[in-house]
Amino acid sequence: MPESRCFVCNDVITSANRSKEHIILNSVGGKLKSSEIMCSKCNGEMGSAPDNELALQLRPIANHLGVKRDNGKTPAIPAKGSKGQKYEILDGGKPTLGEPIVEFDSKSGEMHIEVADVSQARAALWKFKKEHPDYSIDVEKILMGFQRKTTYLDDTISYNVNWGGKLAFRSVVKTALDYYAYKKHERKHIVQLLDYILGKEEMSIVKMYYPDKSPFEFVKNEVLNIVHIVGDEKSETLFAYVVYLGCFSCVILLSDHYQGESFTDTYAHDVMSHNEVDKKISLEMTLEKFINYAPYTDCFYRNAKIAYDNTIDAGICKQRSDELDNVIKTAFDDIEEGGVINQPAIQKLQDGIVRYAKHLLHIKE
Repeated sequence: MPESRCFVCNDVITSANRSKEHIILNSVGGKLKSSEIMCSKCNGEMGSAPDNELALQLRPIANHLGVKRDNGKTPAIPAKGSKGQKYEILDGGKPTLGEPIVEFDSKSGEMHIEVADVSQARAALWKFKKEHPDYSIDVEKILMGFQRKTTYLDDTISYNVNWGGKLAFRSVVKTALDYYAYKKHERKHIVQLLDYILGKEEMSIVKMYYPDKSPFEFVKNEVLNIVHIVGDEKSETLFAYVVYLGCFSCVILLSDHYQGESFTDTYAHDVMSHNEVDKKISLEMTLEKFINYAPYTDCFYRNAKIAYDNTIDAGICKQRSDELDNVIKTAFDDIEEGGVINQPAIQKLQDGIVRYAKHLLHIKE
């Protein structure tokens, strides 16, 4: 077996300098990884800023889809309600209060507090106590009386989704080069891009790509991470097509003086089913098409919306399925395996389904 070499510095990869690399960001569901494409020194010099920027941009949609990271942590997304109330979007698109709601009637002395958790409640109560020294309250005693309750939110929540830019595009190109190296193609054809991904040189080689005819077929409830690389001996071009979460798409000019043999390599992974899928990609890119392709036209936005809507709909479908599973689980929590389903459990199940149906149909109590 030929020895593996770092595609950045070309040093032999050994047990001493091996570094595990996610080819597609794990924060967006990337599972393909290798310890044979980059040494630890170059991985460190690469820096985390490009990957962190791209992960931050894609995080809202990753949370909406309930994408799980290997470390089990899913950072929350800041959001706002229709009246300015701060929320946070958790794993699976679940909203929670980003700041406490405190209502106090000075005449009656009654206080109403809504919070996300006990720590938020404690902070709100101590803040109230500091701001209202005339009212003597026992914070810990009040906390003992708090009730935990999950309700459906009767509000419209908005959050920002950004996509692209110089820093993020460096991460996109690194994904393409990681996969190119993973497939054992020759380093000499991409060496001119190394200073770009290391942040030492600027290059205009990445374009957001939403053509009238999508390079792949959209399938209901399928959300793909894709890396597709095409080398063409005749035209001397090397292109990559990278898609994150089914809707963030780029075409990359890796080389316009490619001297290798023609090849096509494709990796597609469905973040909803957690399976690698066999996907036909029809990129049909040429150097002339790449140069003349202009993003941000009317067609661009229309085609981007088609991809985005497919991803959002898949997330909504998953959220509804997860909610029904939770309704059933909650109803039968108190029944041991093999036990008899009793009337209280049936009533809990019925109440849960009714609440869920009212939420879907926007029926208020």
